[in-house]
Amino acid sequence: MSDIDRKMKGTADVTMFTPLVRTASKEYTCDGCEECPISPGDTYMVSAARTPGGFSRRRYCIRCILAIEVKKAFAKGEGVAVEPGDLKLSRLSSKFQKAWLTLCKGIRQAEKEGDAEGPRRWSLWFQEEMGIKGIGAPKTKIDLLSERMAGRKERRKTLKAEAKELREELRRLKEGMKSRLMDLALWRDEAASRRLAYKIAATKGDEAAMAEADKGLVEALLAMQKVIEGGEAAE
Repeated sequence: MSDIDRKMKGTADVTMFTPLVRTASKEYTCDGCEECPISPGDTYMVSAARTPGGFSRRRYCIRCILAIEVKKAFAKGEGVAVEPGDLKLSRLSSKFQKAWLTLCKGIRQAEKEGDAEGPRRWSLWFQEEMGIKGIGAPKTKIDLLSERMAGRKERRKTLKAEAKELREELRRLKEGMKSRLMDLALWRDEAASRRLAYKIAATKGDEAAMAEADKGLVEALLAMQKVIEGGEAAE
């Protein structure tokens, strides 16, 4: 293997953090952990990655942003670089895993209790716990976690309400259709009965009975038409 090949292999797929924070316009997969989806509207970080073929983009979710901040805080001035999948939760320190899960649980509980300041307190606690307060994670960046979780919760709440309304509308439509079909069947039977009565009266030559049966038949047919058009036929 040549020196050039060794150098290329040694620097393959390495992310160099010159980050930009953006808002996702579509669905992405996080390159840091390859676990957390980045949904439209989520805040994420994008960096340049050096690969054997040149450069490409790497996108990182909120959790990976925090993991990177922790790595930077303890890098002692050295550069921080990761390859895709390096920031899976299972590969991070047990301290980070525990602090992350505690942070998520605390924020969810605060939102459940309507504690507006709770997410901020938990964010500050995480910074303190991981030793990044005032070093590599400005409050505005770590607070993105709170915004992301709150945004997702609100979207889920909205979608759940919309789904409930659609189910209720579908139920009403089914009930209405069932009722219309029953009405249609009743008037169909009434029309058949009147038609039979007309034939019997015609056989007997009973013009009065024929007129009565004909009138009833017309009424039944009109009622059927009204039901089909979506109205309610008169009794």
